[in-house]
Amino acid sequence: MKTIAESKEDYGLLLRSLEFASNSNKDLFTTYPMLCNAIHRMHNLETLHLNIPYKVSPYLIYLLRRKNILHNPSVNDNKIVCNDLESFTTVLPNLRHLYIHGSTDLLQIMTARKLMLLTLTVILGNDSLPLLVSAATGGTNKNKTVTSLTITLHTEIEVNSIITSLLTIVFAFPEMKHLTIRTPTVNPLVSSSNQL
Repeated sequence: MKTIAESKEDYGLLLRSLEFASNSNKDLFTTYPMLCNAIHRMHNLETLHLNIPYKVSPYLIYLLRRKNILHNPSVNDNKIVCNDLESFTTVLPNLRHLYIHGSTDLLQIMTARKLMLLTLTVILGNDSLPLLVSAATGGTNKNKTVTSLTITLHTEIEVNSIITSLLTIVFAFPEMKHLTIRTPTVNPLVSSSNQL
């Protein structure tokens, strides 16, 4: 990554896939800026895997916003409002597959990009699911590029909220062909008895 970020050659144009994992805060002050500088040079990147735990994500999110990789929207009523996306979309213009394990703030990477596949391992609750839809649609009503979506729902979401969430997803992603919903270990008898 250092070669891509600091070289005068355009090695970043050769990359199609990048997987980045951060496990501790020991080296984030050197690796995060290097990652952001390298991403700016990866115009042909199609697949991005980010494994960033919540505890070490604030600094990366700050840098991603500062480098126009992550849009810094205003949030009103759990909806992301996007303004001035033209300079923002010049970074990662060919990104089609995004895998996120970590902070839901990283969802904003997908705003104004033509993703086809989105996989989230972070557990979504009643508060974060609307943020997913808003980030995916960029504040509009629909995302017509995502065809495959994998999400993880919190086990304590009520049945009515799950139904509402599914309907929201169906309407927000009209071109979706594959939907995978994961849940952490659930005892169906306990879950269903709590709903009665």
